Amino acid sequence: MGFCLSGVNYKDYKRVNLKVSLWWWDPFWYYVCENCMDILTIEQRKMGFQNHCATGLINQEQVDKIITRLEGLLSEGRVKEHESVFRGNISRYGNGISNVLLRIDEEENKELIDLLPYKFEESFVKKFINFAKDSGGFEIW
Repeated sequence: MGFCLSGVNYKDYKRVNLKVSLWWWDPFWYYVCENCMDILTIEQRKMGFQNHCATGLINQEQVDKIITRLEGLLSEGRVKEHESVFRGNISRYGNGISNVLLRIDEEENKELIDLLPYKFEESFVKKFINFAKDSGGFEIW
C-alpha cells in the first residue's frame, strides 16, 4: 500500500506525481503536520494519512508555505536532527496521530534499525520539496 501525490500541473502532458510507500509517508506527513499546523487545516492534516483524496486539494499557496517551512528546517539542521532522533527510536505511528517510542541504542542496533519499515530521511524531504515546487498544488491518493 502506498500514496500517490498528484500535482495540479502537467509536464509533458502528464500530471506531476510522487509515489510514496506507506512506510515513508506516515512519518513524513506527521513531521509536516507538526511543523505546518498554521498552514494546513485540521481536516487536511488528519486526512493526509489516508490515500483516497480525502484531504482535497492542498493549494499552491499552502504548498509554497510548506516548502518555505521545510527549507528553513533543512537549513537550520532540524530535519537532520529529527532523522537522527527518529532512527534512535523504534517508531510506530498509529494512524499517524499518536506515537509509541521505545528507546534503543542506534550504534548497537544499526542492523535492526535499518530493517524497520517506517523511515524518515532528509533525502525524502528534499525529494518532496522538488515535487511540490512543480506541483501547482496537490492531492493525496
